[in-house]
Amino acid sequence: MWHTIFAGNACSPDCDWAGADRAGMLFFAFTVGSFVVTAVGVVVAWRKQIDLAWLPLLSSAMIVAGLFLALFLFDQAMT
Repeated sequence: MWHTIFAGNACSPDCDWAGADRAGMLFFAFTVGSFVVTAVGVVVAWRKQIDLAWLPLLSSAMIVAGLFLALFLFDQAMT
């Protein structure tokens, strides 16, 4: 976890740069999805007058899962 998804010149010339870009886009998609889930949850909680205290946990878990998946794909692209 000490490296970044957008590493720049951290790899040899035979790396899969398209794969590295896909990893970055996947993480971005997970992040946007997290915001969408949070927004929808807020609207549902407001309209139904229910408590959705688990929503921040789900949103954070989506970002962490996206990060781990993106790091895995990034490592595969850089080897």
